[in-house]
Amino acid sequence: MSNKAKELFIQNNWNHALAAQQEFGINPIVVLAQSAHESAWGSSYSAKNRLNYFGITAGGGSPNAYWSGEKSTSTKKPYLIFRVYDSAKNGFLDFGRLIKNKYTTAFSKSYNVAEYAKAIAYSPYIAEKNGDNRPAYQSFIIENAALIESYVKDKGLPQNSPAIPPDSPVFPQIPPTFPQIPSNSPKLPPRKFPIVPIAIGGVLCVSAAAGLYFYNRNRHTEVAQQAAVLNGISLPFVVPFWAKVAISLGVLTIGTAIVVHAANKAKDKKSLPPAPVPAALPPVTNDNHLVATARAYLGTKEFSGSSNNPAILAWAKKLGITYSSDSVPWCALFVGYVLKEAGLQSLKTLRARDYLKLGTPTTQPQSGDIVIFWRDSINSGKGHVGVISSVAANGLTVISGNDGDTVTERLFDYKRVLGYRKVA
Repeated sequence: MSNKAKELFIQNNWNHALAAQQEFGINPIVVLAQSAHESAWGSSYSAKNRLNYFGITAGGGSPNAYWSGEKSTSTKKPYLIFRVYDSAKNGFLDFGRLIKNKYTTAFSKSYNVAEYAKAIAYSPYIAEKNGDNRPAYQSFIIENAALIESYVKDKGLPQNSPAIPPDSPVFPQIPPTFPQIPSNSPKLPPRKFPIVPIAIGGVLCVSAAAGLYFYNRNRHTEVAQQAAVLNGISLPFVVPFWAKVAISLGVLTIGTAIVVHAANKAKDKKSLPPAPVPAALPPVTNDNHLVATARAYLGTKEFSGSSNNPAILAWAKKLGITYSSDSVPWCALFVGYVLKEAGLQSLKTLRARDYLKLGTPTTQPQSGDIVIFWRDSINSGKGHVGVISSVAANGLTVISGNDGDTVTERLFDYKRVLGYRKVA
């Protein structure tokens, strides 16, 4: 579906969504987002011939103020019976009535797009037996809502009261709660104590000591001791050359291992990049469009086992990246996709560190900037990338993908930052 066709759909049906909001109090953004998915942006047979943009069936329903009772049966399995409306507006109003009266959980969350999408996707509104995919349905509503919200604001389309606040996105801001950095966040692994070389040195020393004991015990036989007494001499404790070499090697091995370990720990501390904490924290732009776009996907996660989340695979397809399994790290894929959705320059890559080349560098990070971290070690080539949503003295709150296999918004400290990039 072309962007022009989507824009035309929004223009033609925005007022219908507003009518549903005026009558029932439901968020017009989610109304239009769900209709866009159910009707393939107005191109479906049901939308064109039944003026039914929501796939609302007629089974068990009674005529009401918006639906006369006219029905139409699908010619394809499972031969569902759909409602036929006399106008698109009445179809939108009937949808608003249905959600308010029957899907109360989703209705109560309609002004939180992500929560609404989850509630409606995992409700009886859709069913796997009809070929529906719940995770994909949820993702499509969120994706459509982000596009619709952006278009409504950019074009200054009329709004009811309560309207979409001009200084904040439909997707509510998540205040930074500064949670602990997740265990799978990029971090420097601690240096392991050099047990193996110390053990080798210890074995050498112990073996030498045991050898010396038996060597001298054999020399100090009872006969030899009696002969020594008669001759008025003493039998010295002899340390042969081989024992001197073994003990020297053991002590040297242990000492070297300890010294090298201490030197490596000191080197690690020196190799850490200086924490690029801004001298003066800049104001956070709460209505940053990139942040709003990224937040719309919070909670999206990869599937376990051999299954794949179709939404994540769809991101790769839109970016033109060959990608067949969401088990492959996808933080860079997530950033690339939300940049493209926000209308900004993006990269066709799965490597987090490639984003060090995008946009322009900055030492004063702000909401909406890209941050790149190192992972495992600064020289490993591995990384993690995300969108900054807020900046504080104790760290950056970052929206990133593949964080615990999920899109999250969490606090990261500064010590693993490789760089910040401005993209807008």
